[in-house]
Amino acid sequence: MARRENQGLQIALIILVMLTVLLAVTTYLFYSRTRTLAVENANLKNANNDANAKVAKAEAESSDMKRFIGYSEETAVEDIEKGYQADMATYGGSLAEVEQNYRELPKQLFRGIQDRNKRISMLSEERSQLNSELESSREQFATQLADAQSKMAEMEKQLKQVESTATQERNRINQQMADLAASKDETKAELETLKTQSENEKAKLERDKANLNQIVESRNETIQNLTNENFETPDGQVKWVNAGQRLVYINIGGADGLRRQVTFNVYGADANNLAKETPKGKIEVTRIIDAHTAEARLIEEDATDPILTGDFIYTAIWDSKSGMHFALVGEMDINGDGRDDRQIVKNLIRINNGTVDAEDVEGEMVGSIQRTTRYLVTGGEVDVDLADSDDQAVVALAEKARQVRTDMENEADRLGVQVITIDKLLGFIGYTGEKRFIPLGGGATRLEAETKSQTNVTPGSAF
Repeated sequence: MARRENQGLQIALIILVMLTVLLAVTTYLFYSRTRTLAVENANLKNANNDANAKVAKAEAESSDMKRFIGYSEETAVEDIEKGYQADMATYGGSLAEVEQNYRELPKQLFRGIQDRNKRISMLSEERSQLNSELESSREQFATQLADAQSKMAEMEKQLKQVESTATQERNRINQQMADLAASKDETKAELETLKTQSENEKAKLERDKANLNQIVESRNETIQNLTNENFETPDGQVKWVNAGQRLVYINIGGADGLRRQVTFNVYGADANNLAKETPKGKIEVTRIIDAHTAEARLIEEDATDPILTGDFIYTAIWDSKSGMHFALVGEMDINGDGRDDRQIVKNLIRINNGTVDAEDVEGEMVGSIQRTTRYLVTGGEVDVDLADSDDQAVVALAEKARQVRTDMENEADRLGVQVITIDKLLGFIGYTGEKRFIPLGGGATRLEAETKSQTNVTPGSAF
């Protein structure tokens, strides 16, 4: 019995020892895990602090960056991105894609401002120059106007003197007639003779008065032309330009009375006063396409200012409504060969729908200068030394030629017809000598062949 109790105690003791060992091992394991977790927890706290510091730094940098580019701290990144895209599209279109940022954009804008300031400076200088030219033109105009008014005053004075003389003469004649009527001793024949003389003198005075009135009227028109700026009206416009073939198409044609070989000066579409503008090129009509379209070839062009659609065309001697009228005087050597080219000039005028009202032929004026005559075109004077020449016929013809030239210039002055040189007329119509072209062959007109034969040049030229 006692032995059994000892065995029970031994078993209990063994179990107690085993439990003690197990408790010790478990306690060690828990202690070791606790230390490991404490170290890991400390590391996690340090990492969390570092992350929080980096987040705070990133938030501060983000706030500073938003402030630098003009946004508040509350602005979302999506809104900032939309603003960036809009800014680049508006102001940074010319920047390369890698340069589209807020560091390069101000540089681009600054360069644009510098370019604009340079342009403004250039325009200011041009404006100052134009103002100076305008002031000079005004001074010239004032001088011309004063001269015209002075001439007008002189003409009015002369007219009053003529009227006063006519009145005195009329009173004298009337008194003579009264004396004759009162005188019973004078015969009827004497009375009729005096009456006839009186009427003749009166008619002569009336004619003189009419002539003076005509002169005054012509002077008035001249003064009016001086006091009003001359704004010439374009004849048409350029519809299309074929630069490759050097062809130009214009908006006038057969229904406008246009013919081949008519030459036009070309002016920019922004030209206001063609009389004062410099032409940018010249064209010559080569084919009539329809009622209001024609083809022309390019004769001259400024490479820096090419002819464009919408440019104006104009020539001083062609008009779609009615041809202009001219008078010609003097020798007209237009190609420098020493021979008179009067027939070529007349052909040019006819080609441009013009009419020659008068010209000098062998010392005589054929035709007459009218009030409708636009220009008196003057060439060179007869080159004859009257003192050294032995040929009396040549001397007489030269004297007659000089006299008819003087008479025609005086008549033009009396009627207010403008006098221009042959060189100025050729400039009006864009004449360029042998550079112009006339098609020869079966389709050539008699006028074209006549013009061609007058110039004696090689094929491919117009004059």
